[in-house]
Amino acid sequence: MKLLLFSIAVIFGLSVAKAQNGWIVYKIDNKLSVKLPSKPIQSNEHSFYVKDESAKDTATYVITYVDFLQTDGMDSVQLAKVAPTYGFADNLKNRLQDQTKKFTIGPVMLDTWNNYICYYMVGVSPSKKSILYAFSVVIGTKVYGLIKISSKNFDMKNDYFFSSLTLN
Repeated sequence: MKLLLFSIAVIFGLSVAKAQNGWIVYKIDNKLSVKLPSKPIQSNEHSFYVKDESAKDTATYVITYVDFLQTDGMDSVQLAKVAPTYGFADNLKNRLQDQTKKFTIGPVMLDTWNNYICYYMVGVSPSKKSILYAFSVVIGTKVYGLIKISSKNFDMKNDYFFSSLTLN
């Protein structure tokens, strides 16, 4: 019994240690929320960011979204047809590359997140001192993007920021 209680305490302690103290829940819109180290600054109509210099590794967190009905005239049915294709994924990669010229974006990985089509991308700066991690998900007519720029190499699927994304 003591071993069982000790095991539970260790597991609980590990899950608490993974949580980031002081992070806030930021509601992107009525569909998604994500946790951030502080309240984000709006950089344009559809983009927000937080620069966190409190950690050992300075990181910048970016939240973006694009409504393809407004930008490309695609409704949710049309977007659902093209979203699972590598042609569309490469289009997203090219858009990201155009906006982040400092990084060379590698191949796109298609996947699903909560039954929605999603994309993972990683970019490296020429000096290899900064790495850009990008996750995008298609919901309705919107493509939401989470970006983390860091000097650390990590697994996106286990990163606190990326894993904090939730449906509202």
